[in-house]
Amino acid sequence: MEAIKRFIKAHQLLGANLGEQSRRFPLCSYSHLTASNSYAYAVDLDRPVSLTVFTCMKKAGYSTAIIRAYDPSGSGRFDVNAVSNIRNANQAGLGTEVFMTPSPRSSKKGSQQFKELYEGLKNGKINVKTVWLQVTSPINWGSNSKENIYFLNDIITMAN
Repeated sequence: MEAIKRFIKAHQLLGANLGEQSRRFPLCSYSHLTASNSYAYAVDLDRPVSLTVFTCMKKAGYSTAIIRAYDPSGSGRFDVNAVSNIRNANQAGLGTEVFMTPSPRSSKKGSQQFKELYEGLKNGKINVKTVWLQVTSPINWGSNSKENIYFLNDIITMAN
């Protein structure tokens, strides 16, 4: 749970630091994408991003791309953009991290959702040591905190 809290805090800080900049990546305007020397800049992604845009981010001082590998839409599924985003980011010289946004109201258990993520990365020949678990959007979660905790623990157990 501590890792989840750290990710949420980092995610909030990154969002605050990027602000409007995150919408400017397709234009890749360097005047808007300059990282400060006192921060390590990263961006989290849930859309397809080209090698050109990742290269622009690298030149602008960004060091890491945090890439969604599990899409919570519908009943949840492996994010089809994850493998190409990881490859493009790595080719551009960016470090990569992977995150999962689970679908807690899905008929799929948390363990099944994690397995789909793992198999999708494995089939794409992507090896990761850490998968961040993004827990957001309270409206997507049930009101029973015990069930929510069970769901998260099911993901964590499968990941271990």
